[in-house]
Amino acid sequence: MLFRSRLCAFVVASLLGISPVLAFQEKAPDLSGTWTGKFSVVSQGEKEEGAYVILKQTGTDLSGSVGPSAERQQAINKGAVVTSKDGTAVTFDTGRPGHVISFELKLVDGKLKGTAKDEFYPDNKITVDLQRAK
Repeated sequence: MLFRSRLCAFVVASLLGISPVLAFQEKAPDLSGTWTGKFSVVSQGEKEEGAYVILKQTGTDLSGSVGPSAERQQAINKGAVVTSKDGTAVTFDTGRPGHVISFELKLVDGKLKGTAKDEFYPDNKITVDLQRAK
């Protein structure tokens, strides 16, 4: 009987200790779907290009494709979605060996915004602004 009461006390204490941690964990939004917008590339001048991104989210894993249009798509590699008290961050790569483009985006007011780095053109500064397609 003493063991049972100690076990119950331990379980209750453990749950009370964990509950504040659980309360601060954010639920990750589902980013699956089509996103459109623009890529702005600054190198020696500024150039805007269309952006068309198809995302498939399974838990924290992200797959899909990205490109300037629905017809010109490349597969997403190493995609991840992380949600914390600071918001939701999205990272993924696309391209081929020697020409990988790495994306770092944040969900801000329903839009995915951030930057991309092109290893083949490291001096290019690329900003990304996407919204869900209607």
